[in-house]
Amino acid sequence: MIYIDTGAFVARHLPRDQYHDQARGAWQVLEQLPWRCYTSNFVLDETFTLLARRASYAFAAQRARNILTSTTLTILRPDPVDELDALHLTDTVCL
Repeated sequence: MIYIDTGAFVARHLPRDQYHDQARGAWQVLEQLPWRCYTSNFVLDETFTLLARRASYAFAAQRARNILTSTTLTILRPDPVDELDALHLTDTVCL
């Protein structure tokens, strides 16, 4: 499983990001792998907000359309029970 976080999306789409070239190369590798990539609606919310602030709302909206219609990316959408379960995990992991 490959989980994509905000930094990877932002670096891929913003040429002035310090990791842009690395991110583009990593995305090219990911596109060749047989595994699905995953992210969450929370990550995408953060990504689209950052893209809008650092570029423009139109730029962010176009990237959002592309990402949300991707056939190679699975968007995880936790429900309230998942969110509470995650809090319990942090109780056991973060001592």
